Amino acid sequence: MSTSSAQSSTRRLVNRTDFMIMATGILMFFLSFAPWEGLSSPTIGDLGLGDNTPIGPGQNFNAWGAEPSAWLPCLVCLAIAIGVAAHDFARVEVPGIAGTRPRLLLRIVSAVSFALLTIRMLTLAAQHNADAGQARWGVYIAFIVAAAQLWYVFARAKEIGALPAQRADSQPEPDGGQVTDSARDQARP
Repeated sequence: MSTSSAQSSTRRLVNRTDFMIMATGILMFFLSFAPWEGLSSPTIGDLGLGDNTPIGPGQNFNAWGAEPSAWLPCLVCLAIAIGVAAHDFARVEVPGIAGTRPRLLLRIVSAVSFALLTIRMLTLAAQHNADAGQARWGVYIAFIVAAAQLWYVFARAKEIGALPAQRADSQPEPDGGQVTDSARDQARP
């Protein structure tokens, strides 16, 4: 047995869709600490003295220092990633709510999160008042990451939780250590 076949038989493979959903959720959490909005620093020109030299520092706020419309989409994207990871690694079946199937529930929650983040980004980008706060780079990158997660949740919903196709030279992984009837029949003399 070579080391590559030993490694492939001991680790659980995750399909690309699940990996991307988990990666976008983790990335969104880290982006919640990036600058999302900020105030420009006051200048001497603001005092009527005609020069644009800054006289104080500007302020930046991350998603946690802003309103819930900033940090709630970050937590929802992370929760989606945790739900997919729990299904893949711990074999936890994510339940539906009120008869809703889990994949439909993921779609709804992801769409609401993306809508909140879109409204947040557009309102920050539309206001160009340096005294009221302007959008910073974190909100734009978070928008792109949330859009990627939304695309994976909607376009590849059938692939969420499915095991990837195994190579021809590898053996299938046992399902949770359960003994099947055919394995039990082969073990009997």
